[in-house]
Amino acid sequence: MAVHSGGSVSIEMNPVRVRAPLPWWTWIAPFFIANLATWLSLWFKTDPGISYWYLPTAFGIVMAYWWGPRVLLGIYLNAVVSAPLWGLSWQWSLLSALPETVEVGLSWLLFVKLLGGKYWLPNLKHIGLFIVFGSVAPAFVANAYLVSQQYLLNEMAQNTIWNHWWLLFSRDLVTQFVFTVPVLIIFTKSMNNKGWTQVEE
Repeated sequence: MAVHSGGSVSIEMNPVRVRAPLPWWTWIAPFFIANLATWLSLWFKTDPGISYWYLPTAFGIVMAYWWGPRVLLGIYLNAVVSAPLWGLSWQWSLLSALPETVEVGLSWLLFVKLLGGKYWLPNLKHIGLFIVFGSVAPAFVANAYLVSQQYLLNEMAQNTIWNHWWLLFSRDLVTQFVFTVPVLIIFTKSMNNKGWTQVEE
């Protein structure tokens, strides 16, 4: 805690606690959390592979910021086993699971690893950095890859690529702003106090 000359008080996260060893369950929890998020998202499914709210990616980013890249395995495995729930072919499930895993991984890599962003989003600067490098850039790349893959696998007509990409991209941005940002702001401090967060693996 820091006290400024004007009497204002600001709270800083404990950098030692942020890098403390994490509990063993942080290796397996991402799969079950992502799976629950998948079932919740299915309530808003519109077309094969599309939902108005896609929560596995939104909460996957939170988990990656808290627990590091160890969460990517759980995110990927959930996407593999959940592919048929979205009307996607089993034989391509290993490929279908890559885009959201890439999106979560890129978000962590750009915002936390390379930029050293404060993932508890203490001010507008870090919220802005998160939106650009933790949300917009990863969503752009991952969804470009997704629609390209679906087109090459003959799962999408060429004249629908742009509309499909825009729907997926805007959905991810809205979902992450509505869910990811508040969760990081509200719950990171208590998670850190329990020793359940870290910046780097």
